[in-house]
Amino acid sequence: MVSNDPNKQAGLALLAELSDSEIAWLRTAGERRLCDGGTVLVESGTRIETLYLVLSGVLSVSVGGAQGREIARLGPGQIIGEMSFLEDRPASATVRALEESEVLALPRAVVEAKLEEDMAFSAHLYRGLAVVASRRLRDAVGQIERWLGAEPVAEDATRARWSEIARRTQEFKSRLVEVSKLPPAELDAVDLAGPLCTYSAALDSAIGPDSPETVDTREELGARVQRELLPYFLKACTPAQLFEKPRGYPGDFHAMEMIHSNKPDGKAPLGPSFDKAFLALPAMNAFRASRRLLQNELRQAAESSTGGPVQITAVGAAPAAELFGMVAVKGTGVNATLIEFDPDALHWLQTNRSGTRIRFELESLVNLALGQEHVQVEGQDFAYTLLISSFSDRFAVGLLNYLHGLLKPGGRVCVASLHPRNPDKTLLTHVLGWNIVHRDENAMNTLFERSAFRRAGEKFTFDEQGLFYLATCQKS
Repeated sequence: MVSNDPNKQAGLALLAELSDSEIAWLRTAGERRLCDGGTVLVESGTRIETLYLVLSGVLSVSVGGAQGREIARLGPGQIIGEMSFLEDRPASATVRALEESEVLALPRAVVEAKLEEDMAFSAHLYRGLAVVASRRLRDAVGQIERWLGAEPVAEDATRARWSEIARRTQEFKSRLVEVSKLPPAELDAVDLAGPLCTYSAALDSAIGPDSPETVDTREELGARVQRELLPYFLKACTPAQLFEKPRGYPGDFHAMEMIHSNKPDGKAPLGPSFDKAFLALPAMNAFRASRRLLQNELRQAAESSTGGPVQITAVGAAPAAELFGMVAVKGTGVNATLIEFDPDALHWLQTNRSGTRIRFELESLVNLALGQEHVQVEGQDFAYTLLISSFSDRFAVGLLNYLHGLLKPGGRVCVASLHPRNPDKTLLTHVLGWNIVHRDENAMNTLFERSAFRRAGEKFTFDEQGLFYLATCQKS
């Protein structure tokens, strides 16, 4: 398995350090609150009396007062107020809801009392808060370096390894600069896909998970690559969407729709051509192939159903064109439910897919990760999700347990995953900050066996490149 542990990067980072019983305590001790867009949860310069866990929606983090500069966006599973809690000092940034959002409010006094009486909880919580704070500090330093054009500090081992990567990076940059100077009429004929694919594969060999470098060295080298190349990626619409994470999490439904629609765009002159090259990467082709693979699985589920309409639920699958297409063809032969954790994704689906016979439901990302159902959907013949590659093993098992609860006996689950063979994983991780957990067949079978399914997957179906697969498992 190739894991960049996305839960340590952003969403669910705090919960990843807590036991199930400790998470249960948080849910009991906290108060669920709905916040309208514009609500200020934390104001710079004031002491924080409450920690917040984001359950849904998007919140903006800004510095510099009322007209301050936005430095981050927070989405489901992320924590608010960790630095002030750790330091017991006034907040250094303002956090406000950008849309209607739901948070779990944890009073500081209640949390501190628990810390005093439960040493294990204290150790786990402080470690979780430290992980969140450390990651955000790294992100902030990287952002400041990009603003100032500063050269990142590197260890001796990193400097020695950087020379070969720097040569390849400079060659690729030179090609981009050369292309950007061409007349507009000549840009369409330029092939940037070949050079980008070659560079991406070379980067994966040099600092990917299978390289001999230490984790720290890979991160430092990756930061250098990002500093050199990110300005070019941000000229293209698709990688810009992936990097900027406007919904507070990577790989949002807008980004996935852009990948599937495959309509290059960006800031002239280089942007459209570079977006075209990015969308031609093997990983992007694999994502597009997923829709055809899912269409086949859905068709087989419908054909094997007896005794009435087939019951199908998709979880975290927006834009879910494969499901809407099937409902349009099969009509009353399908009862479909679509469960999303992002309210904006749900609204987009309801608006753009109106007139379809699909039930729409909103579920907390935390519930999905912990396998705790709020939405009542049972007796399903088939359930599928695209979320599992966003979760570490612990939360992936929770998601499988959630899906298991949706199925009737004999029903099947289908999960989508990128394979460690993906040559673009290092580029996506280090340049765009899109941390995807890549699992091979053995790793996926281990998840099935640890979950409520208690058995290995029954079928693995790959795309033509062998980079993306669907794994199915049957409920006893």
